Amino acid sequence: MSLATAALFLAATAALIAGAVWYRMTHVADKRDLQSRLDFTIGKFVSKGMTPGVAIGVYKAGRSFVKGYGQTSMEGGHTTGADTVFEIGSITKLFTASALQQMCDAGRLTLDTTLAAVLGEERLDPAVRHITLRQLASHRSGLPAFPPDYLKRADSTDNISRDFTVSDMYAFLAKPGVEMHPGKFCYSNFGAGLLGHVLELTSGQRYEELLQELLLQPLGLTSTFVAWPDNTPADTAQGYGIGKTPAAPLDWSGGSLDGAGSLKSTAADVLRLLCAFVQDPPTGAAASLQRTLPTPSREAAIGWMTPTSFDRFLGNKEIAWHNGMTPGFASYVAVDPRRKSAIVLLINRAVDVTIPGAMLMRHVRTQSWALKETET
Repeated sequence: MSLATAALFLAATAALIAGAVWYRMTHVADKRDLQSRLDFTIGKFVSKGMTPGVAIGVYKAGRSFVKGYGQTSMEGGHTTGADTVFEIGSITKLFTASALQQMCDAGRLTLDTTLAAVLGEERLDPAVRHITLRQLASHRSGLPAFPPDYLKRADSTDNISRDFTVSDMYAFLAKPGVEMHPGKFCYSNFGAGLLGHVLELTSGQRYEELLQELLLQPLGLTSTFVAWPDNTPADTAQGYGIGKTPAAPLDWSGGSLDGAGSLKSTAADVLRLLCAFVQDPPTGAAASLQRTLPTPSREAAIGWMTPTSFDRFLGNKEIAWHNGMTPGFASYVAVDPRRKSAIVLLINRAVDVTIPGAMLMRHVRTQSWALKETET
């Protein structure tokens, strides 16, 4: 066999193997054991020490399943549950984008409103004047993940999310000092925080007050908040860093980036929000929320991430998703608009759960509820 023939044979064999693996991943028999698979998968995640606790919420075929696994603290705590409070990090961006869409539907803004129209042209560098709210919500504004000054000060403050003020925000917008490429995808926490500030200016309300009016009260989200109350809820998870060191709670009060990652919530609350994205027929807030989802004719989703190559490998080619992380917590959410299903995964350790979340979403997509399982 010549070298050329051998190379062709090896390439063909690799292609066959890859095709077989892809087919197996995307064509999964429905064994009607969704809850059992969730219990097994997450139980293994906890037993291997990846995180002290997990809370998950799943919606499919008109049924909801919300459950906690493990403990709220490595030092004891109590069993994690559906109403355990976690920091949800960048899942906050979905709340921000949803509020933007609602304000646009009410005629208070448009997705093509520019920063100059809201903040005033005179206080903005020419490079940022024509950035639109659509670009902020879809991470195509060209703004960096964080301004350089934010990163320089990160080691000299105990909570940079709180200590980066509105004055700091405007100082950057007046003189960015960085190269930007509007229209090109660049994930920007700063852009999401700026969008939250725009919503505050337009509404005349603080970010949390605006969310209460537009989302939290209408959808019955009673355990979602920005500022920690005077008395921390008893059922609150302790967060841990990658090295399992306890993490201090994030305090965003007085800062400028609430819209990027300030929210604390529960699996039960986040699932209620996700259900609005797949509600059929959509009524009330759900009608606005569903307009944020990706469609074949839309250049970019509003707030959502679109399927990755790994999602497509798993067969999750029609989902919208987002993840989140703080110094002590990580999170993942996804919805499948066509199949009317959704998942939220919350853990109290700063370990990325995007891949585990996508694999759990594969279970949700391919498996049905067992007949003996009862709705919770």
